[in-house]
Amino acid sequence: MWQKNFTKEIPFLPSLIIIMTFFLTSVIIIYYTSVGSQAMINNYSNIIAERASFITGDIRNIIVTSPQENQSVGTNFNITGLAKVSATTIHYRIINSKKEILQQGTTPTNQPGKFSPFLVEINLTKENLTTQGTIELYTLNSSDSSIENFLSVPVNF
Repeated sequence: MWQKNFTKEIPFLPSLIIIMTFFLTSVIIIYYTSVGSQAMINNYSNIIAERASFITGDIRNIIVTSPQENQSVGTNFNITGLAKVSATTIHYRIINSKKEILQQGTTPTNQPGKFSPFLVEINLTKENLTTQGTIELYTLNSSDSSIENFLSVPVNF
């Protein structure tokens, strides 16, 4: 009940909590990576994802932590987040407001079936660039290549 009251009064609160949790967990992951505790890294990645699904009220297998919805990203930016997918790759597309694909590709998942961080470096040219666009992330079903775990994030260029 308290969650609904706070999110009505402060609409950006769920996103802020997710970002803060991801930041703190990233610091912990970096520390434990330096001492070699892979089990601890997996544990904290799962905690982030569980808290994110609790806050948003749904369960997503791909969570984008950056960029946020409607954020101005320019032509060079990174897409970061967490993914818990059975596939070994996440597909991405950057689409302009005319529905033209500006860039597409794949990024590997480190631990299929477990939440793990991902990073995609985007370098767009000004050709076909519009003021608004969309980042699409998804996986492909291994048996029929249908799109699964689809996530769309609107952005400004």
